[in-house]
Amino acid sequence: MIAEHAGVSIGTVYRVTHERGRVADATRERVKRAIAELGYERNIYASNLSRQKTYRFGLLMPRTHLNSGYWQFPYAGAMAAGAELQKYRVAIEPFLYDENSLRSFEYYARSAREAELDGLLVAAVTAVMDGNVIDRLPEVPRVHFDSYVEDPRAIGYVGQDSHASGRLAAHLMAVACSLPCRVIAIRAFHGEPASTSWTHHIEERVQGFSEYATERDGFQVIEVAVDTVSGLKGFQAAIETGLAENSAVDGIFVSNSETHLAVDAVRSIPELHGKHVRIVGYDLVDRNTRLLKDGSIDFLLCQRPYEQGYRGVHLLHRSVVLKEEVGGRETLPTDIVTQENLPEA
Repeated sequence: MIAEHAGVSIGTVYRVTHERGRVADATRERVKRAIAELGYERNIYASNLSRQKTYRFGLLMPRTHLNSGYWQFPYAGAMAAGAELQKYRVAIEPFLYDENSLRSFEYYARSAREAELDGLLVAAVTAVMDGNVIDRLPEVPRVHFDSYVEDPRAIGYVGQDSHASGRLAAHLMAVACSLPCRVIAIRAFHGEPASTSWTHHIEERVQGFSEYATERDGFQVIEVAVDTVSGLKGFQAAIETGLAENSAVDGIFVSNSETHLAVDAVRSIPELHGKHVRIVGYDLVDRNTRLLKDGSIDFLLCQRPYEQGYRGVHLLHRSVVLKEEVGGRETLPTDIVTQENLPEA
């Protein structure tokens, strides 16, 4: 019917609708006009099934046990989306690197490039150390999550507005401590400090926190840095550095999921014995939720990591498989979790 309406052969219609072979521009426009006039819509799913095409999406992200188990959540979300889309011949292939090692990221990014993927969901939280993340990624449509990266090939980003979440954390700290107050803000980074320019989303959180404080009278922020690879000792040293500047500390802000290490450090520092130090941090990993439940942590901010992984895969599917126009930054709400609304295990 389309061929007859456009005055061309069935083969020409096939080449236009399946984007195969050479067709003159004028002929292609005639076929497209006929398609529009007849209200024809190509069944992408049927077409994929008929060609036995499987779309392979890579998942390039840190190993699930890292950051106190934070990465298990986006991984689970991405794999759940992949399971839903399996009937449409979508497969998820994980490439899990050690976020404490730039060399590890390079190895798995290279493996992803060699895998001839159709798309990539990526959390580039280590490669931004030296600013060359884009050069290491496969040249396929990409969706970033967790940490925003400027990327000309990216079709989208799913994650948190990190700067806004830092401001929110400062607001919660001001409520918990009551102004005037003095707070240590811990900027966390992962390994290889010589090449580190700070992970982008961590830097944004700390900047947002400090920015909010400067807008309030009596809100003093002491910024310190800690390499999370150093564990509890690193947090102890960072907090002691802050105390050396001003021993009258009312609160501690932790910019990543290892908030529980700040609690352990506070308990181990003699100067803080008997003092209730307010603590605000991130993410519902097991140790954090236990400490939130017993009152050792005042607030946790949750960036919906499961949803990031889940939505990221669906965004790739819509763009690569369904050929939909997608793009831009999909910013998820930040959940404020307290003892009162802590989800049951």
